[in-house]
Amino acid sequence: MNRRLLATVAFVTAAASLLLLVVAHIARPDIPVLTSVVSQYAVGPYGWLQTLVFATLAVSCLALFVLLLRVRLSVGGRIGTWLLLAASIGLALAAVFALGDPMHEVASMIGNLSLPFGILLVGIALKPRSQGQLVLSHLPWIGVVLMMSTLFLLPGVVGLANRFVVLAYVAWLLLVSWRLRTTSVEDTAR
Repeated sequence: MNRRLLATVAFVTAAASLLLLVVAHIARPDIPVLTSVVSQYAVGPYGWLQTLVFATLAVSCLALFVLLLRVRLSVGGRIGTWLLLAASIGLALAAVFALGDPMHEVASMIGNLSLPFGILLVGIALKPRSQGQLVLSHLPWIGVVLMMSTLFLLPGVVGLANRFVVLAYVAWLLLVSWRLRTTSVEDTAR
């Protein structure tokens, strides 16, 4: 696959995941946004919507992984690239195993440990860096820390923190895939 096609696949699937998540929220107004994580949309009616959210995010991360293998990056950027592959596997597992299944917890751990740090390492390694890219590269790990904190300190808002994390993931995927689609690899290589 060529660079432009991979970047387009990453962008379109990230955008589709966001759209599907919005539709899941509309289809399931009975799920409380403040206290429920997005994985709860995979259980019950319209569960296929959340399954597709996880699947499209997995494809987006996988497409970026394949694309970034072709870009010269620092060692940190290379590690981040492989963390995107791990995140893709975690997201694919989350698509297959719904909340309540022990494998969903494994999938969540894989995704929520690898994706924020993969994003950070790749985001820092891609040159030239824009201010927006730098900010979006830090938001996922900050969001995961907030989400973990709310689980123990403020469980009444864990749903908001979880949605912030997902939006941070999607925003970064959209930005970087668009940038790699519209910029030559030589311009982004280190």
